[in-house]
Amino acid sequence: PHSPQQHSLRLRHRLCRPHLLCGHCGAPPDEDALQERQAHFHDPGMLPWGRGVLPPVRPHRPLPLRPYGPEHQLRYGDFRRTGGGLHAALPAEEEGGGLMENAILRTQGLDVGYNGQAVISGVELTAEAGRILVLIGPNGAGKSTILKTVIRQLPPVAGGVFLAGQDMARLRAKDIAKEVSAVLTGRPSPELMTCEDVVSTGRYPYTGRLGILSAHDREVVRSSMELVRVTELADRDFDRISDGQRQRVLLARAICQEPKLLVMDEPTSFLDIRHKLDFLYLLRQLVQERELAIVLSLHELDLAQRFADTVLCVKAGQVDRIGPPEEIFRGDYIDRLYEVEHGRYDALLGCVETEALAGTPEVFVIGG
Repeated sequence: PHSPQQHSLRLRHRLCRPHLLCGHCGAPPDEDALQERQAHFHDPGMLPWGRGVLPPVRPHRPLPLRPYGPEHQLRYGDFRRTGGGLHAALPAEEEGGGLMENAILRTQGLDVGYNGQAVISGVELTAEAGRILVLIGPNGAGKSTILKTVIRQLPPVAGGVFLAGQDMARLRAKDIAKEVSAVLTGRPSPELMTCEDVVSTGRYPYTGRLGILSAHDREVVRSSMELVRVTELADRDFDRISDGQRQRVLLARAICQEPKLLVMDEPTSFLDIRHKLDFLYLLRQLVQERELAIVLSLHELDLAQRFADTVLCVKAGQVDRIGPPEEIFRGDYIDRLYEVEHGRYDALLGCVETEALAGTPEVFVIGG
């Protein structure tokens, strides 16, 4: 037989749920259990419901770009122990002054890949204001995968990406779009849009939901197109211009966002030699005048050697080497990076040389 107080307690706890502060999930406790629970409840080292760890948060509702279950709650939740924070928002060195002051983007222990399978592990890179970081490496090494991960187009397999000291996984897409712009290898095919319309989309992070441009927005669009020299294409249909012209229009769109970080994947692939040089000189101008941080991948090693401040080499599922161009383009390292079998890359001249012809010479040229 139970006393009226115990009977009332039993009825009350039948209405409990696991997430209530009483902490009761099963049969009604007796007085000893209640006293033990109350003692635990007042312990500053315990969570409110007397458990040592947090239960999973909505395991049936995984959030995009975030881990599931307990890992999600421990890394991204807002719960705190009474004695201090359950987790730190950033690594310990970021809470102080340990980071470089000019660092716009930084990765820490970053593994990148697809479907949870890492293609490259341990990516540690820093993009600084006023500097150009160039990724080089053989086809299929994973340069594009790194770039897509740092702009959050792909979720990281492990590790983190920090934008101006903040974990990008916690930032809103609109806030990221105000800081980061990208020009990737994919070719957008907007219907019934002029080149000026395409450039104008770079202002969407700053407009309302209707995307109505202000006078200031239109001025930024105009100046961006003038800077890239695509003003004459303003009224042309975007689908009816050449690949090189499209690349320049997309660069104008990226500049139109007024970012602090510009990420580009093989931006010179469709450009002739004149526009390649114009393109890279424009990037250098942006770096010097606007203090942009630029991260891009290039296949033109001679251009990477001349325009990069820092070169990151990717090979065989890892970052093989990182440093200034004078340290990367030295000796036969480029031949080993690309596993060149026929010919070689002359790091001194910045050009490719074919291998010498075999056989005995039959003609001698004597100059005099």
